Amino acid sequence: MKRTTLTICGVVAWLLLSGASACAAMITNFYVSPTGWSIFPYTNWHDAANIIQDAVDVAPAGSTVFVTNGVYSLGGKVAVGSTVSNRVLINKVLTLKNW
Repeated sequence: MKRTTLTICGVVAWLLLSGASACAAMITNFYVSPTGWSIFPYTNWHDAANIIQDAVDVAPAGSTVFVTNGVYSLGGKVAVGSTVSNRVLINKVLTLKNW
């Protein structure tokens, strides 16, 4: 099932020329691991993002971001109205889970 979704996603991204938004809208699970290869769209442990914020940014509302144990010392984002960067800024409804 996942393979078909990614194939369709690739076609939609190519046709619309907006890969990130078109692909992310079809995927519900994203993965983060300090040993992942960080290959977009982070849909399995092998291709997992190395930076939590990267997976959170591409995950659409209602999806789940699975994060495995490790040290995450890179990434971050500044919230609107703030001057302090956070390691992870979640500005939509999604589930962030330790795995």
